[in-house]
Amino acid sequence: TDGMPLLDLTDPLNPARLNSLRFDGIDGPHEDVAVDGGRILLGYHSNGALLLNAEGTTLTTIPGDDIFAVALQGDRALVTDGTALELWDLTDLGAPVQLATTTMSAEGRDLAWQGEHVAVGMGGGGTGVWSLVGDVFTHRADLFTPGSALSVDIDEDRLWIGAWEVSALADLAVEPPVVIGHESPTFSAMGIAAAGGRAVVADWFASAALEAVDGMRSPEVVPPRDLYFPLDSDIAL
Repeated sequence: TDGMPLLDLTDPLNPARLNSLRFDGIDGPHEDVAVDGGRILLGYHSNGALLLNAEGTTLTTIPGDDIFAVALQGDRALVTDGTALELWDLTDLGAPVQLATTTMSAEGRDLAWQGEHVAVGMGGGGTGVWSLVGDVFTHRADLFTPGSALSVDIDEDRLWIGAWEVSALADLAVEPPVVIGHESPTFSAMGIAAAGGRAVVADWFASAALEAVDGMRSPEVVPPRDLYFPLDSDIAL
């Protein structure tokens, strides 16, 4: 709610808890967290997005009405504020500057940014995909998967989506981007992180490890439980 643990992963089999940051007395639940270069960006709803140092001191605040998902690359930040996707320049910590904004089809719930690729998990609104070149957003697609897109991560030209009912993989190298396959989780796919062609999925009561295989695609059709046809239909069943 009002803090975040820092872990030492030098020994990945025995992670050590270093301390727990407290966020300058700001109460209430925060949401997404991004870390880059020892600085932390925190989505804090109506409190805005807080840029912190490793000691938990607030360096600056990006204003917003409901900032949920965040991403950080050096002195540039992406945030979702309701249905707005915003790019900010944090070079001057005393006066952050909004460089660009675009409207999403639904509110953001998670945000991934790598190179020119940007993806936003929009819950029941699917996953929005943009390119960001300089300060210009270009909308490429809204991808829809069974369930609700709660978490996204980008690994080069691959987009991984944790969508509650499925863990999905999309190809960002084609135009428009397309979902090329998905796996059913043991429980519910809620969080996803990826690198080097592999992904780890937070699967409610378990964790799942997935691997992409170049050249393999698994298009899947997920029909409703009941299908209806008119009596005079020529469709052969």
